[in-house]
Amino acid sequence: MKLQIIEDESQKIEGFETVFLNQQNQQLNLDNIPDNSCELIITKNALDNTYNAKESLAKICSKLRIGGSVVVSGVELRCFFKNVINGIVNEESASALVGKNLSISTIGSVKEFLRSLNLFIKSSTINGVVYEVTAERRPAN
Repeated sequence: MKLQIIEDESQKIEGFETVFLNQQNQQLNLDNIPDNSCELIITKNALDNTYNAKESLAKICSKLRIGGSVVVSGVELRCFFKNVINGIVNEESASALVGKNLSISTIGSVKEFLRSLNLFIKSSTINGVVYEVTAERRPAN
């Protein structure tokens, strides 16, 4: 199964099961997705829109099967503030982004937590203020 966790209909990818983030209570409900069933999970800003990023990431990764990959993206905290300080992101845009997001992470903390879940980091990038990390669940040694 391929799964995407998204905020709204405009982000939908054909051929993927879709879970929408509940904007009212910022809870990630994956109860209908069996553990260890997903070959690919794409989460766009899912961690940014929940109160507890680590809890949400652990929930997401529990759905990965061996050999499966997860792609996690979101606002990179340090890059965001650097761009605010340097005037690249204006005050109005910064305020809107901070008001919208509940939990902004650094790419390092996301990678560290994925490793703590015994996932292998395949790639990580930052583009502007957005990070993307791809990790894979490998068989236990």
